[in-house]
Amino acid sequence: MPASGIILNDLDRKKLQALKDSENRYLGAGPFSAAGNTLWNLPVVDTTSVASGTFFVGAFDIAAQLIDRMATEVIISTGDRDNFGSNTVTIRAEERVALAVKIEDAIVHGEYPMGVF
Repeated sequence: MPASGIILNDLDRKKLQALKDSENRYLGAGPFSAAGNTLWNLPVVDTTSVASGTFFVGAFDIAAQLIDRMATEVIISTGDRDNFGSNTVTIRAEERVALAVKIEDAIVHGEYPMGVF
């Protein structure tokens, strides 16, 4: 299946953007590019939830589905403990989602070889 996206650690993506060749030219668009968050013409999602040195590449649009189990709910209350007397407000925001991976082989996970950065 053709890849539709890449997930990287945010610091790893920044290191990739800064890589240069032997003539001091950026290998990609460079860190000052307005090209957006892409690598090999694929969108890149950078997150601290992925460990440094690891990556995910896959056909996310085909292999996985985000299921919205409950619409976003925001509740504001002055009736929590002593909120009324202390003139404070409690706010609770909640959303319940699940990620269903339907085709496990369509998403590849791995580690970079030592010395890439």
